Amino acid sequence: MATLANGFEIPAAWGDADTIETLTGIDLIDKAELVNVPFLIEEVSFRTSATDVDTVWITAQNVEGELFQFTDSSTGVRKQLVKYFEDKNQAGAVDTDEPIAMRLAVPKGLRVSKYPKMIRGKEQTVKTYYLTVLPE
Repeated sequence: MATLANGFEIPAAWGDADTIETLTGIDLIDKAELVNVPFLIEEVSFRTSATDVDTVWITAQNVEGELFQFTDSSTGVRKQLVKYFEDKNQAGAVDTDEPIAMRLAVPKGLRVSKYPKMIRGKEQTVKTYYLTVLPE
């Protein structure tokens, strides 16, 4: 088995490793992986999709310094960040699709709220994620 420069092992069935490429970049992770896990937000970008869903894209780093991204379009993280910018008199930065650099520590990671909701006539348990906050 051959190994690429990034450490990925190429199965023999895939042939010559010299002709194989991999994508690089920042990993998009599931918010569930961030519950009770500290991280530092480095950049946010507020976007509206073609189907009119308002979403925030968050670039952050974990305590090992590795970058990752996650998104939120709920009344949780997105709403908290909108309020954060409003409180700083920077509400105009929201929904511009432009990246906003910042350094916001989230020392206790995310927390999750689970609750029942009717979806297409069927009750389901849904989740809303929030940035943990420290007491004043």
